[in-house]
Amino acid sequence: MNIKKAMLSFKPAMNGLKTGFMTENNLKIHLVAAIAVILAGYFFKIMRNDWLWLVAAMGLVFTTEFLNTAVEKLTDLVSPDYNELAGRVKDIAAAAVVIICLTAALIGLIVFFPYLAQYSNLFKEPVQYMQNLRCLPALLHQLAVCYGLS
Repeated sequence: MNIKKAMLSFKPAMNGLKTGFMTENNLKIHLVAAIAVILAGYFFKIMRNDWLWLVAAMGLVFTTEFLNTAVEKLTDLVSPDYNELAGRVKDIAAAAVVIICLTAALIGLIVFFPYLAQYSNLFKEPVQYMQNLRCLPALLHQLAVCYGLS
């Protein structure tokens, strides 16, 4: 096996990563969210199994977003004029991103709930816990705006 040839085979993938993160707003949003999740994981000192779930969820979000971007670009290439079917294709690809983002958010809530509960003494002071969650509606609203649902 030629190592140089193997390394060169990664160049298109690296170009795709660079192009995606430089040009796609949603990928930048997902990157900020991933960084926030990683920082929260370190803050709460989450367990190894929890990291596995979070890393898998983040990987699926990025993968789905990149695939959605590829579908959108390819659709624009083959159908530069308005086409109802092309619009449906884009909508379906975007729906896949929304589904995986909601799934990742649910995984995040499941993983972080015990840590948040312990940190805020949920069972001793539920009011304090509810105050910690007061930003959740704003966060959900921002997700809806990002994906054109609101």
